[in-house]
Amino acid sequence: MKLAIAGLDHFHIHGFLKEAMAVKETQLVGLYDSVPEVLKQNVEKYKVKGYDNFDDMLNNSGADVIVTAAINNEKADIIIKSLEKGLPVIADKPLVTTTEEFFKVKYVYENTKNAKLYMMLTERFNPPVYTAKKYIEQGKIGKVVNMISIRPHKLNLETRPFWFFKKDLYGGLMNDLGVHDMDVFRWLADCEIDRVQFCSQGNLGYPQFTDFCDHSEASVLMANGSTAYVRLDWLTPKAWPTHGDCRFIIIGTEGQLEVFTYDNKLLFFNNDTPPMEVPTESRPFTLTEDIYANIKDPSHKMVISTDDVFKSTWASLKAQEAADSDLGGYKV
Repeated sequence: MKLAIAGLDHFHIHGFLKEAMAVKETQLVGLYDSVPEVLKQNVEKYKVKGYDNFDDMLNNSGADVIVTAAINNEKADIIIKSLEKGLPVIADKPLVTTTEEFFKVKYVYENTKNAKLYMMLTERFNPPVYTAKKYIEQGKIGKVVNMISIRPHKLNLETRPFWFFKKDLYGGLMNDLGVHDMDVFRWLADCEIDRVQFCSQGNLGYPQFTDFCDHSEASVLMANGSTAYVRLDWLTPKAWPTHGDCRFIIIGTEGQLEVFTYDNKLLFFNNDTPPMEVPTESRPFTLTEDIYANIKDPSHKMVISTDDVFKSTWASLKAQEAADSDLGGYKV
């Protein structure tokens, strides 16, 4: 697999590359970034040819796969050009920043023969989340009634790129981080999101950035009548030992699960079992290996399908729209 990378200014791409390069067949054949300084730094880091023009890399790098963690509002164009070129695309979240971009990408995907589009929705590969899903499937907490997600992060202001604080470039907090939660809600409840009931946002910690929100929250109604709530922020104190302290609480008709993603910890209790920490399981393959398997064999069933990518992205976009417009909620 010959990978070319479009966009290297978000640390997620380096985590992905570490995982990808652990697969022996992976070759890195080109790098592109719209910010010259970022491109220069990463050409020196990875010792790979750099391109100051994406079209040049797309046409001349010899890549089999395009991976993008570009500035958020640049991703749609990168994805569309790559799909039209006949290349699979692996995108960091968020996929796009507006509904207009969403429909453009979806149209090209649906009208391009053998198109392949993937997204780094990594929570489904997180051991405590994966184990929680297995407990739900085994009926250990009955039917899922409510899900709560808490997703705080450190802002790391000193190292954040300029575009992060520009709404038209970044796309918004709920769209950026909340897509993880929309995907997990759909997956754990085993049904679609029917409605964004409300979404709000604000900025109390960084008033110097007038186009930025440091916290957001949303409530959604699932198609089966269950509900979910997510709270996001960039307010984790610097002294906290990890980048965030993300948690899920899943309430069922007969029991509950509490997931601590950064601690790899899962608590379980139901009508027969008092609260106890249970061992977590890892998937037998990585997200990269799952994607490679589907690229080689389209019949390979993915952990995260392209349909999942579009549906989770749509829900997070509609929640972001609700927060931006103060309308309260949207039918999904």
